Amino acid sequence: ATSTVDPLLAPPQRILGNLTVTAHGVYAHYLLSGLPYYLQSTRRRLGVADRHQTLAREIPAGSWIFGLSVPQDQRRLLRAMLHGHRDRPHWITACQQLAPVIAAQHPRTRLYWLAMPVDAGRAGHSPLGHAARLRDWAIGRDKDSEDSVAAYQRLAHDIITALPEEFGPAPATADMIDWFWRHNTWRGVYDSPLPRRRTASEPIDGAELPEARFDDGDQHHHRSPELPLRSVAAVLGAGALGCAVAGLPAPALAGAAGAAAALLARLAGIRRIPSWTRALRVSSPEGRYPDSYQAILPVVDMPKAGIAFPGSEFLAALDDLDTGATFDFAVNLVTLSRELEFARNDRAKGNIDDQFTQRRDVRHGDAELLATARQLAEYHRQLSATIDERPLQAAFLIAVGAPDPSTLDYSVKRLREELTASG
Repeated sequence: ATSTVDPLLAPPQRILGNLTVTAHGVYAHYLLSGLPYYLQSTRRRLGVADRHQTLAREIPAGSWIFGLSVPQDQRRLLRAMLHGHRDRPHWITACQQLAPVIAAQHPRTRLYWLAMPVDAGRAGHSPLGHAARLRDWAIGRDKDSEDSVAAYQRLAHDIITALPEEFGPAPATADMIDWFWRHNTWRGVYDSPLPRRRTASEPIDGAELPEARFDDGDQHHHRSPELPLRSVAAVLGAGALGCAVAGLPAPALAGAAGAAAALLARLAGIRRIPSWTRALRVSSPEGRYPDSYQAILPVVDMPKAGIAFPGSEFLAALDDLDTGATFDFAVNLVTLSRELEFARNDRAKGNIDDQFTQRRDVRHGDAELLATARQLAEYHRQLSATIDERPLQAAFLIAVGAPDPSTLDYSVKRLREELTASG
């Protein structure tokens, strides 16, 4: 699959300022500032958690928050070290001597990026938002017309100004979004720093972005014996014919079906046993970048009682790894309707009551049901505590990118160890 053929893998169709027009909708992109958290008092960490809660409440459903591991601009780092001290020759000399030391360390930092849908109103990618998108489609609204872009910008501004000011959201430029797509596509080998903000940024057409080829399982480097599909089809066909002559219809049909399946597999281009390697190789047909080997790992094992902050900083484990790979994370946030969630909770409570009657403590079933009922009651209490409380679903993804398969495999193993140790 390539980025020019598969719409699921394609880059944005158009980049207009901080807006991207894609096959999945229109998104507004912003850079966010990370808040001081570690080595802070419990009161301050609780304050940071509250601000993140407000952030999640305000952004539309279907928004993404990315934490990208990116190389620091070493020239900018040295300029920051010299700022305010250019009248001290000894300090200038010391900084100049540190330049090769810094270069050898390859310093990195984490960049926080918000991408939120703006073509479905404040509801985002929810049933109400999908209805708004369907209405726009029915009236033939052009997504990248001047009026539409202005409406998207107004909505994005309305949402961003409702976020806590500590996050310091700044709109991304077209050059930054170009960089963002290349970073995610060639993760682990594309190490250019984030472009500096310019006063003017020209729109970018998606066709201008480099083509990427996606090879699931690294089939290109996989070599296995060729499957004898033609011989298998011939043998099965002959067997089916013999069974038909002998008056055995069931074996004849099975043999004919097997022969047809073998021929169809060959016509579909299947020649060898495919590789089941859990890796994605991304290459550049134009030869712009080296091959990137990636693994996308969803976080599926969560505590039954959920996660709470402070105390659930499992993503910090990514910053403790130094394996030669790049570790990024993404969080997809979907807010739900309070009314629908209350109705869902009522149905769940009714199901639990029915289970008490039906199971009659089979294999300690009552104990499990009691624990579930207590969790449901606590969830209902928290949801009813204030009208501002909104139910939220979050999906956590960790992306690992490396320049070769061995580094990727080693990095994924170390990541799992680190996450297990973090609890």
